[in-house]
Amino acid sequence: LLWQEEQQDIQAKWLGEFEFKGLCGYGLVHIAKQLLDWDILLSDGTFADIAALPEKIANRIKTGPHGKELLLVGFGFQHVVVQEQDFQKLFEVAHQVAVGIEKLLQRAEVDVIALKRIVITGSWGSDFAITDLQQLGFFPENLPIQLISYQQDLVAMGAELALLQKDRAEATNYISKDIMIE
Repeated sequence: LLWQEEQQDIQAKWLGEFEFKGLCGYGLVHIAKQLLDWDILLSDGTFADIAALPEKIANRIKTGPHGKELLLVGFGFQHVVVQEQDFQKLFEVAHQVAVGIEKLLQRAEVDVIALKRIVITGSWGSDFAITDLQQLGFFPENLPIQLISYQQDLVAMGAELALLQKDRAEATNYISKDIMIE
């Protein structure tokens, strides 16, 4: 999405020549961040009060069969909207991730002050700025985000080490028995 200051409106752009059908999770997160920055979306996942929005944005927000929705793209018979309920669910998930991190630290009896480094593995999220994920609520407020970095291949490296070194595999099995997700 692009903000057009002169028109006080948004413009959706995408790469390639294809018919735009909808958004993936990455798209929803990126749009949520942008709408937050532009004060169109509130931190609870609801749209800002229509009266407080620029007219063109206010005219894009309608009530559909599943509640409020914001028209992103509309031409001909094709309309792509984002629903307020999707943002609310996104913020709920973000909160659950933050609570999960807090519980993990509590269970391990680790104070955030003692942390020297935080590494996020896997590919999800590596395209997002850490500060964006923090703004969306994915991290506890007291987590020192300057310690966070991404490392996409740690899971594979850990699996490889476990396969090659039997004592590490046994230690991993021992540790994993103590991990519980509630």
